[in-house]
Formats: sequence, structure tokens, C-alpha cells
Amino acid sequence: MTGFYHKMNIIIFGPQGVGKGTQAKLLAKHYNLKHLSTGDVLRSAIVDKTPMGTKAEAYIEKGEFVPDNVVNEIIENQLFKTETGWILDGYPRNLAQAEYLDLVLDKAGQKIDLVIDLSAPKQILKNRMMARKEIENRLDDVEQIIERRLELFENKTKPVLDFYNKRKMVRTLNGVGSIKEVNKYIICNIDALKLD
Repeated sequence: MTGFYHKMNIIIFGPQGVGKGTQAKLLAKHYNLKHLSTGDVLRSAIVDKTPMGTKAEAYIEKGEFVPDNVVNEIIENQLFKTETGWILDGYPRNLAQAEYLDLVLDKAGQKIDLVIDLSAPKQILKNRMMARKEIENRLDDVEQIIERRLELFENKTKPVLDFYNKRKMVRTLNGVGSIKEVNKYIICNIDALKLD
């Protein structure tokens, strides 16, 4: 199956704690795609104390979104450095970013093939993020910030789904289950769509 999907471009979407990053990595490996996580890039920049990391840290610590110009620059710098397709994880997070991505893709003669919307009940999301805090010690995985991030998702990020829904690109899938079960479910859904 991997060869068939040589240039597939996917956005993986959903609230914090739903498993986007984990599933994006597994799907990237399965379909030979470039995995681009704005969150990973920013967290790495924070650890390395780069100027971008210093600027981003103040926002992430409060559970706020990093400004559009910072994440847009990450996308523009990274997205097209690949011979294969790509999977975007954590971007776009608002309508302005979705519109910016459209412009960038249009210039490059590329398109989005599929938006995977992973969903899970709020309490499961909170439990997962609190458990992740114990393992990864992430700055943004504390209860007050988790609440803020989920609230931001509802208010700012969910409208992005409507943006893509109007184009019939979205496949909403259940993100509850083991990593392996969810991954198998996503792959079955992608394969059934016969994207190329």
C-alpha cells in the first residue's frame, strides 16, 4: 500500500490529548510521509533556547497559541523539503492559518488530500494529558493550562473544521482505544478512500 500513496498530503486534527502526534508519526512511517509537528519544532526551539523558542515559551507556558507569524514561518520553511507527501500535526490552528496554508500550497502547486479529525470525550483528553505530564514533564500539561487549551480548541480551532468540511475533506474518526487499535482504524479508513 505504501507506494500507492506517494504524494498524499494529510492534516491530522483534533483537541490536545487526542493522540494526534503519536498517530501522525505512525501514519508518516506507514505511508512514507514527512511528519511535520509545529509543537515538536517549538518545544525543540525552547530546549535549545533559540530566539524563536524564547518567544514561543511565554505563550506555551500560559496555554496560549504561539503567534501565527511564528508557526506560519515554520510551515513555509519545512513543508516542501520532501520528495514524498506530508502529514501536518498541530497546524492550522485557526482560520487565518488555514487561509495562509491555502496560499502557500497554491503557490507550490500542492493540495490537501484529507483532514483526519480525531475525537475523544473531554475527560479522556484530560486524563491522557495529566498522564503525559508524568512521563514527558511538558510545560503545558498542568490542569489549569489543559482547561485553557481545550477552551481555545473549541473557540479558535474548531472553526477550521468547518472550513475544510465545506470542501468535503474531513473524516471524523474515534480516537479512543489503544494506540494500535486507533492506528489500524485510521489506516483502514484512509485505504478505503483510495486517495492518490
